[in-house]
Amino acid sequence: MKNTIVITGATKGIGRAIAEDFAKEGWLVVINARKEADLQKAKEEIEALHPEAELKYKVTDMSKREDLDAFAEFIKSDIGRVDVLVNNAGVFIPGEISKEPEGNLELMMNTNLYSAYHLTR
Repeated sequence: MKNTIVITGATKGIGRAIAEDFAKEGWLVVINARKEADLQKAKEEIEALHPEAELKYKVTDMSKREDLDAFAEFIKSDIGRVDVLVNNAGVFIPGEISKEPEGNLELMMNTNLYSAYHLTR
C-alpha cells in the first residue's frame, strides 16, 4: 500500500511543490483547490513528470464548511489512510480595513484558520 499525503490548496506555489516532491517519491497524492481546471492541469502535469505517481483530487472551497466536510468524507471513503496532512490552503486579501467589503475577515479566517482546524479533526 502506498503512503498517502493530503495537501490542501495544492495547484500552485508551496502546495504544488510539496505535491511534486511526494509524487516523485511514489506517494499517493491527494489535493484540492477551488477550480476543476487547475486541479486537472496539476494532475496531468505531475503524473507526466512522475509516471509512477498517483494523484487524486476534489474541487473544494476550504472557506465553506460544507465543501470542507465533503472533502473530509471523500478522504475517509475513497482514500482511507492518511500518512501526512498539509493544511496549505490560504487566502490574503490586501486592503484598508476601513474600506474593505464586509466579509473579508470571515473569508480569511474560514480559509486560513478554521479549515485547518476542521480538516485535522
